[in-house]
Amino acid sequence: MDVQQLLLFCKTAETLNMTRTGDILGFSQPAVSKQIQQLERDLGGQLFLRKGRQLHLTPFGALILPRAQRIVAQVQELKSEAAQAIDPFRGRLVVVAGSVTMTYLLPKVLAEYRKQYPQAQLTVYSGKTTETVRMVEDGSAHIGLVSSEVIHPRLTVEPLFFDAMAIVSSPELNPHTLIDLAQGPWLIFARGTGFRTYIDQFFAEHSFIPDNVMEMDSIEALREMAAAGLGYTLLPVRAVSQSMEQGKLHIIKQEGLEPEARCNSLIYRKENSFYLKEEFLLLARKILKNQ
Repeated sequence: MDVQQLLLFCKTAETLNMTRTGDILGFSQPAVSKQIQQLERDLGGQLFLRKGRQLHLTPFGALILPRAQRIVAQVQELKSEAAQAIDPFRGRLVVVAGSVTMTYLLPKVLAEYRKQYPQAQLTVYSGKTTETVRMVEDGSAHIGLVSSEVIHPRLTVEPLFFDAMAIVSSPELNPHTLIDLAQGPWLIFARGTGFRTYIDQFFAEHSFIPDNVMEMDSIEALREMAAAGLGYTLLPVRAVSQSMEQGKLHIIKQEGLEPEARCNSLIYRKENSFYLKEEFLLLARKILKNQ
């Protein structure tokens, strides 16, 4: 048994998907499966049960999980503290962010951070809001960036800026009434994400029930599908601004149906403070507050 196996187990217990775990932590699906099988042999019990294509945590796995999470967090904090003690400029920093933040905002911060601290060991993961919160909470990540509301008793949530949202489609689609718009077709983000929660709340607040819905798990896929004329979609303006400039997309405006901006926030644990983490927070505030 080793810490890597425990980390893969903890992440898989969160995602319930070994492929997703591998994508987040940089392993292939077969490698994740092999490591977890070895951990099961070492522990003497089955951690997961597969029913069809769905993965479930067994009672034994649920019993083991809290202790495994604490061990992983303690080992990662120990590594970070040791590196910081030797040289505060060569320590390890782990950041996790959602797909929109990762694609359109974080590169500016990372580029400047790398320029200022070239010897820092910087690891960046992409994750849903629930995954981001979990990783910061259990110590797998030091800093998270989220675009959904987070309320957590043990985490600091620091709002940075609001991201404008818009309903967009190809210019060929131009609904004249709310009924036309509701009839779709619609392209929306997949369930189980903070972004999907925002979309569902938007529809509910406006008593708007879209018909003919197609779901996808990628902002880029939604944008390109909309540009191809396959339907309406609700996306951050920054994610579609270039397509609008190119004439591929336009904003659909219906009176009383204006999407609210989404608040983007930093999340972190105050008690786990070190130089590289504090410097990243300062840099993120400086760059992202102006968005």
